[in-house]
Amino acid sequence: MTAQPRLTLTIVVAVSPNNGIGVGGTLPWRLAREMAYFKHVTSHVAPSASASAGSSGSSGGKNAVIMGRNTWESIPPRFRPLGGRVNVVISGTATAEELGIDKAQDTHLFASPQAALAYLRERSASQSLSRVFLMGGAQLYAQALQAAAQSHGGNGNGSANEWDLDRLLVTRIIKPGYPQCDVFLPEFRTAEQIEVEGQALGTAQTAGDGERSAAPSAPPLERKLWERASGAEFEAYVASQVPGIDSLQGVQEEKGVSYEFQMWTRVTQ
Repeated sequence: MTAQPRLTLTIVVAVSPNNGIGVGGTLPWRLAREMAYFKHVTSHVAPSASASAGSSGSSGGKNAVIMGRNTWESIPPRFRPLGGRVNVVISGTATAEELGIDKAQDTHLFASPQAALAYLRERSASQSLSRVFLMGGAQLYAQALQAAAQSHGGNGNGSANEWDLDRLLVTRIIKPGYPQCDVFLPEFRTAEQIEVEGQALGTAQTAGDGERSAAPSAPPLERKLWERASGAEFEAYVASQVPGIDSLQGVQEEKGVSYEFQMWTRVTQ
């Protein structure tokens, strides 16, 4: 039996200084250029050279975006499904009719991450899928990050239908702090990485400040699992100009909000 190709995943997320990702079921910020960046990186099908480094398939076909029910419902109806991408929604309780999901629009509902990943892996084998992005929500992010940590520690069981996360595309909000956030991304950095990043971005917080952790249950990692990619590596991955953004490197300023585009990759064992 022919082995199915590896299905690697990329988290794409915007986070506040203390890893907040949402408040009251919606985004705390509305940033047009950041949204243009999200649309571009999740829609653009990489050329074959880039696809081989961080993609699930060939340079043909579409990219896929995976999301939970709450993330799907947070998208204004007129904008869903997200155009030009395979939309995969995970919900253990809702029906496709309830969520307005239509397979004819290349939008698919699955009851579990395992079922969704099995479908995408099968589709990838047919050469009609390029990159796969996980765009929320918090529970799916946590599952994928936990699976990556277990795999790095040699504790994963290697199941073909589990998360295989190898890249994080993080939009780091620098200021304001958005303290009203009530949903958080689990911390993926070590205390040292948090401190180094805080110093580089000019924030007042340090690794010892509890505000830097996403939640009491998600302290900094004890060992480094992710490392920040260089600007050149990041631009090579994106592979083309993002409309409306002169450069992906450096601090972006929009509507009184300062933020930075980052790419993190798995530390090789």
